[in-house]
Amino acid sequence: GLSGNIWNIKIIPERKIPKHLSLQETNKLLGGICGEDIFTLRDKAMYELIYAAGLKTGEAMSLRSGDINFTAQTVKVNGHTAFFGDAAASALYKYTLRRAELLPENNLLFVNSAGKRLSRQRYCTRLKCYAVKAGISEDKATPQALRNSLAVHLLDNGADMKSVQNIMRYKQPWHIFRYAEMTPSFLMGVKGLAVA
Repeated sequence: GLSGNIWNIKIIPERKIPKHLSLQETNKLLGGICGEDIFTLRDKAMYELIYAAGLKTGEAMSLRSGDINFTAQTVKVNGHTAFFGDAAASALYKYTLRRAELLPENNLLFVNSAGKRLSRQRYCTRLKCYAVKAGISEDKATPQALRNSLAVHLLDNGADMKSVQNIMRYKQPWHIFRYAEMTPSFLMGVKGLAVA
């Protein structure tokens, strides 16, 4: 029969795989957000910044206009400094020039048509609409998936884990291993071991 010790074995739950987009999908998604109306300009700036700076939805929701430094291309996030590239800088610049059209009631960076804070749900639904237009599964397109994608893309392009940990603002390094396991280079290595 079975040993009585079997009931003392701890079952380790399967780790949840972070949703993310390939680099091609990310470029297609963000590149497809184009238009000159204020809402499209806002969305373009919003999602470009979430990806470029690895922002969580809650962090994006709390950003103030004064948190953006265009000269250094940085954004203040909960006491940390995050960097963003030219694509996000360009989108942010175009949006901030016309942000007043939304008649903001406060200095929050991203506001809705009533000039108030955008809801978390709105961040998700707007992105899914752009995903459908770009031919990308809406299940994959979430603000968190954009954040996850940054980490995966950095690692796959040779960034070391410590640097990615700092960019993603994680206190513990084990978070980064989840992303490393999603990189094409890691998966190719596993495939190689399987056929060896």
